[in-house]
Amino acid sequence: MPSPLIETSSQYRELCERITALESHLTAINAVRVLAHSNRDAARIEAVDLRDLLPLDDARSDITYTLRGLEQAASEWEARRYARRLSTRP
Repeated sequence: MPSPLIETSSQYRELCERITALESHLTAINAVRVLAHSNRDAARIEAVDLRDLLPLDDARSDITYTLRGLEQAASEWEARRYARRLSTRP
């Protein structure tokens, strides 16, 4: 079994900060997509211009994949921490 990604409380806090940052990036990417589609629907831009969003789709996919891994690592840390607390109770 590989060693855990998170071994200390400070690493866990850093990981939570990264998760929050990645979630903010996803929110921004989604907002750009919504704005672009509403501009297309309002005929402010051409449908062909939506191709410019393809790199954002790739970024969104990469961020989502990374976010899932980090959330899994955080969940594993929380489970280990909870198990330690239970094992030290009288």
